Amino acid sequence: MSVTKPLVILSHKDSTVYAGWDLCGRSEPYHKYNLQHGIDYFNTDIKCELCKPYDCGTIRYFGCCGIGKAVKTSCDRLKCSVCKGSTVMNRSNRITERLNEMVNQRTNFKNKQFARNKFIHMIVSPTPDTKESFIVLRTKAVKYLKMVGMVGGVLIVHTLRCRDSPGEKDGIHFHAVGIGWIDGKKCAEIHKENKIIVKNLGVRLLHFKKTVNYALDHCSVNNKFKSYSYFGEASYNKLKYEVQPFERLLCKICKEELKEMKFVNPTDRPPPYVIGDKNKNMFSYNRKDWKMINVNY
Repeated sequence: MSVTKPLVILSHKDSTVYAGWDLCGRSEPYHKYNLQHGIDYFNTDIKCELCKPYDCGTIRYFGCCGIGKAVKTSCDRLKCSVCKGSTVMNRSNRITERLNEMVNQRTNFKNKQFARNKFIHMIVSPTPDTKESFIVLRTKAVKYLKMVGMVGGVLIVHTLRCRDSPGEKDGIHFHAVGIGWIDGKKCAEIHKENKIIVKNLGVRLLHFKKTVNYALDHCSVNNKFKSYSYFGEASYNKLKYEVQPFERLLCKICKEELKEMKFVNPTDRPPPYVIGDKNKNMFSYNRKDWKMINVNY
């Protein structure tokens, strides 16, 4: 599959901070990929007799005790043009889980209705022609967010402008979603002294997950740096909790792991895959129409 890249107008070619960054969802998908080992069979000679490679977006079927489930294969990369949508949802779920855990573990402000425990969306925007490195800019962004009152959250990188000429002009900035009490006067002082905009976009009362999803949907990706990172009370060295393990596909009747199936009825077709609805991808099947496949996934 070929991916057509739109023309990107680089307005600040002399700035090295934009080197290696690209908009998510623009890269080629894996043509042969295996989830068990996390390797790309297309560019390597690695073989595994027990594992079967699949293309990104391939619909696979698993079943047991007459109940089946359709599953869409994903490489879980933000840069993939096929798997970007499901990856954004998975990452936003992880971020939401961590930020909610941060609020639950806070001891200074036990009342969740208090303003300091409500999620806030902020933007830190340096000048587009900055000559500073990405590490320096990210460090400054975290520093200024803490100065104005944000105690912890997630920082998402955007190297292209979002509003005027979206996805076409360079303009590095950071979206931050976290909790705190923002001091507007300090935001103005930082802009006056350092020419860096620290803008409060308001409180997200109920659906801050949508804000995270929006920021991830057009974030920037790089092979060297992460597209998002945690800071403050949400950082890895401060927030410790038990992360939910990978959810295996288990049968609701016998509680055993589902086995992969192949549809073998030549006069019919398998059930379709419904995007975004796990319940509709469950179905009852006739064992005569399916053949079990013994592979890892």
